[in-house]
Amino acid sequence: MKTLFKMTLTTTLVLLAATAFAEHRKMDMGMTDMFTKCDTNGDGSLSKEEFLAEKTKMFTKHDLNNDGKISKDENEKMVEDMRQMRSENHAMNMKTK
Repeated sequence: MKTLFKMTLTTTLVLLAATAFAEHRKMDMGMTDMFTKCDTNGDGSLSKEEFLAEKTKMFTKHDLNNDGKISKDENEKMVEDMRQMRSENHAMNMKTK
């Protein structure tokens, strides 16, 4: 019985590690996509201007009342939007498997 428990535990840990690794790889792919999106001139590197342009777009999108600041409520909305986007990306990735 102990042997069965150890084998089950080992298998579970291996599967959890494999799942975590796969999720990490998906995040890496998302970061690669983001890099490509930000590299507007396609030279394979991000200039300060390209980097800041993308961050400015993100800021503008989440400054809901256009006062030039991100309030605590706007930040919470931004975090929720990011969670939703991650969830949608995860669901899309699961469909492609």
